[in-house]
Formats: sequence, structure tokens, C-alpha cells
Amino acid sequence: MNYLKKRIKSFTGLLVVLVFGFVQIGVSQQALWTNYQFSYLGINPAFTGQRGYLGVTGLVGNQFNGTIRPQAVSQIAIVDAPLANSPSHNIGFQGFNSNLANINSFGLNMTYAYRYFGEGYNISIGADAGFTVQPNALVNNPVSLLSPFAGFGVAANTENFFLSASNPYFFVDETRLFLAKKPWFLMGGASIGDSEKLLVNVSSLVELNQNQQTGNGADLNAKVWLGGRAGLGVSYRMSGTTGFQELNNKVVFSLEYQFSTSIRMGLSFDQNPLQGIRFNQFGGSGEVPSVFQIAINYRALPKNIPMARFDYY
Repeated sequence: MNYLKKRIKSFTGLLVVLVFGFVQIGVSQQALWTNYQFSYLGINPAFTGQRGYLGVTGLVGNQFNGTIRPQAVSQIAIVDAPLANSPSHNIGFQGFNSNLANINSFGLNMTYAYRYFGEGYNISIGADAGFTVQPNALVNNPVSLLSPFAGFGVAANTENFFLSASNPYFFVDETRLFLAKKPWFLMGGASIGDSEKLLVNVSSLVELNQNQQTGNGADLNAKVWLGGRAGLGVSYRMSGTTGFQELNNKVVFSLEYQFSTSIRMGLSFDQNPLQGIRFNQFGGSGEVPSVFQIAINYRALPKNIPMARFDYY
């Protein structure tokens, strides 16, 4: 645990850089779950500390707007870990900013999870709370409005399977936010194979919304790891503007490489970052260029402890 304490202290500065060191970049309210190919924490706060060791993830989204040089439009910082000397208690932090479609927004979020360990399984109960700043949906002018939110989730895990249910934005006044969502997420996954040879992870996600402008969604995901080093992922995502009708389908590709036991880098491509959303006000544009997401992961993996299988989803 002393090792974990040192790592948390060492990366406090890194967290500050990830959150505040970039200018004019970030993602919208949906950022924390639409980029879940690199972190499930935005889907369910019950996943906080699921790996059993400190994890730091930084995401930067880039667009090519007719020039050779990409424009940074989004950023996310995620940190989570078990508490020292108390692995049942876990805390996390998420920070996000956005300028997608000329809609400026940002937010901060704290998460907590209590995890019960059984023989060969664990059950987690989590909660999150934070705030987001977006254009005010009550007026015609794009006046930014701060809105607090809170949510919860539950998850059950074995070495090879997991199930979860959550609503990370359950307590939020959606009338104060532009195109706000209060989604229920149902998720499940399975991990097959050997992480040192060939590992195949599959999962599915169902998103249920009451807001007819944003609709419901369903995703099918698969990620293959070779020799514990290279990972190739594909996510087929369906989003409807009314129920599951008028589906807007897309495929998100991701590529990851494990440089060492601590450092992993990833790249993903999202052709339609605002899938299934209709808007024409507050300076928003109906056509948003594709986003290339760059991810950097740090894991404070203790000596002689293998990387958690959950870290390969």
C-alpha cells in the first residue's frame, strides 16, 4: 500500500496538467460515456477502482477541418484507485471539456464505489456527483449555465464476466442543459482466452432515455489482444432519435499498444461523434467532422501482480 500511496502522490501533478493544461479542448456532457472504449468509469461509477490499483487515463480528441494540422476539440482526464489499506473503498475523478460543433462545455465529476469481495466474484455499489457547464436551454442566447448532477450504479464481476446497471446523471435538471441526457445503462461482457497469448473480450451496452430528441441506443463491442501487447477493438453503435426508430448506426475503431506494464497508448476513430442528436441552435452545426481520439494510460501495477483482466476490455 505504501507503493500505491507514493504513486498517487506522484501523479497529483499529472492530473492537474491533464485537466487544466490544454486550451480550447474538451467534450460535451456525453463525453464520459461515448468514449468508453478506453474507460468504463463514465458508464458506471461502480467500476471505480475495479482494477485494484491506481489508473490514470488522458484522452485528447482531434479533428481535421480541411487543413493538414489537426484541431484539438476534446479532452478527458480520469483517475481512480482503491483507498490505501482499504481495497473495498474506491475513489475516482473525471474532468472533461468540449468545443464540439462550437458548443462550449466542461465539467468535473467525483466517483466512489464500495466493493464486496466474495470467493471468485465481487459486487460493487457506486455513486458519482459533479457539475457540468453548457449553454442555457431556457434562453435564446448561448449563456452558459452551471448544473450539478449525481448518479449511481451497481456491478457484479467474476474473472471472466461482468454485469452492470447505472444512471450517472439520474439527479439533474435536464431542462437547464442543452440536449441533456439522463440515460439508464445496462451493460454486460465476457473475457475469453489468455492475456499473454490471445485474449478476446466482448461486451454490449444498452442506453435507455426518456428524452425523444436523444433517443435510445445499443452497442456491440469486441476487442482482441495479441500477446498482451497489441489490442484491436471495434464497436458497432446504434442510436435512435425516437425510441429505437430512425437508427443512426456507426462503427468506432480503436487500436492500443502496451509499451510496458505501466504505459499504454491508444487511438480511436469516430466518424460521427454526435450520433443520433439533432440540433440547430446555440451556434451548433448539424455536420460535425470525424474525431480521432488519442489515449494515454498509466497503471501503478504493483510488483509481481498481473494486470487485471478487466483492464483489457
